[in-house]
Amino acid sequence: MKPQEKLIAILLFAFLLFSTTCLAQDDDYRTSPDSATKQVKKSSRFDWKKVYMGGGLGLQFGSTTVVDISPILGYRFNENLSAGLGLTYLYYKVSSRNYNYQTNVYGGGPFVRYVFAKNLFAHVEYQILNAEYYEFYPPERQDVHYFWVGGGFRQQLGGNAYLVLMGLYDLNYSHLSIYPTNPILRVGVVVGL
Repeated sequence: MKPQEKLIAILLFAFLLFSTTCLAQDDDYRTSPDSATKQVKKSSRFDWKKVYMGGGLGLQFGSTTVVDISPILGYRFNENLSAGLGLTYLYYKVSSRNYNYQTNVYGGGPFVRYVFAKNLFAHVEYQILNAEYYEFYPPERQDVHYFWVGGGFRQQLGGNAYLVLMGLYDLNYSHLSIYPTNPILRVGVVVGL
């Protein structure tokens, strides 16, 4: 299976798993006090009020140009635990007198977040990013796997909106990483639907 097909299969499986949970319904039959059997529909386990979306947008211009678009979609299972999927697209270009390099990086993966204090949370994320690498000749695209662990701080901006600051460490860091440092810092906004 090609690397792109693996990524699509993983994302599709995660999406289908999440979608199946979202569409689950449970009907219940109960006997009322007057002994007539009535169908009483329970409320769905899925609650759109627990869905949130957000992510980050990064821009850098100069001899190194980076455009980063990283949306997320998550679901709060309770006040402390949430999980979701994140996608990543990066346009990366380095220009100098002796060196020109340009690539599109894309991928994504699931994450889990646990709030353990009012505005502090732990974060775990598995991410696969696909990029073109020039250390091979001819250049070839390759999947790089990241296993991020860390935590962060969230500050309410009003209503259901939060500013999120995270520090993450890649337990699977390698020389193929597109991130120049380990750990990394992420800043983003999350909005509840």
